[in-house]
Amino acid sequence: MAKNEFLPFGIGAGANVLTPADWSALPARGKGFASGAAKSKELNTVWRQSSVISSVVAQCIADSSGKDVLDNGDTSTLLAALKNLLTPTGVPLPWPTATPPTGWLKCNGATFSKTLYPNLALAYPSGVLPDLRGEFIRGWDDGRGVDTGRTLISPQTDKMRKHNHALLFGNGTGNKVPAVHEMYRASSSQTYFAYYGESGVYITEEGGNETAPRNIAFNYIVRAA
Repeated sequence: MAKNEFLPFGIGAGANVLTPADWSALPARGKGFASGAAKSKELNTVWRQSSVISSVVAQCIADSSGKDVLDNGDTSTLLAALKNLLTPTGVPLPWPTATPPTGWLKCNGATFSKTLYPNLALAYPSGVLPDLRGEFIRGWDDGRGVDTGRTLISPQTDKMRKHNHALLFGNGTGNKVPAVHEMYRASSSQTYFAYYGESGVYITEEGGNETAPRNIAFNYIVRAA
């Protein structure tokens, strides 16, 4: 288990601290303690509040990352661990504007510096981001057998499930045949005759150049560092 060196203060039963109501009403809470002595109960409350929240955040980082959180003054490492806790580096997220925020990159198939972004390179060892412009993300099959032959981050062209179309017509014997050439009625007769065989009836194409559900366009981005 990862170690957390940021420990809480004054959390024992009967701790010498102010009640929440007294702490809220304390005049020194706004501008700090003036010159002179401060009561231990007041100082204990300050220390407890700051230590408890820092301990909780540090423990969350340690549990999620599996790495020790050390009280060594290394603020940059602690900040990086906290950012990675909120959103892991390399996870594609939809963003509503064309320009990503600072520290993020577009998923547009571009190359990136593995030296500048070593954590991003762990997710994309090739140094190339996936091009998610105009694409849908699909869950990896991972042996389920629904979408076989795929590897992670592999593209797939659009396709439609195989199916049949048929124009059926009765042939007078109770059977149906798949197509009709011509049908006519003999003069002064209620009898209809039909020729059937290879169809001369065709379905014209309609629609766009791909099969897609209703959707809303977002800009996929990844946190780079």
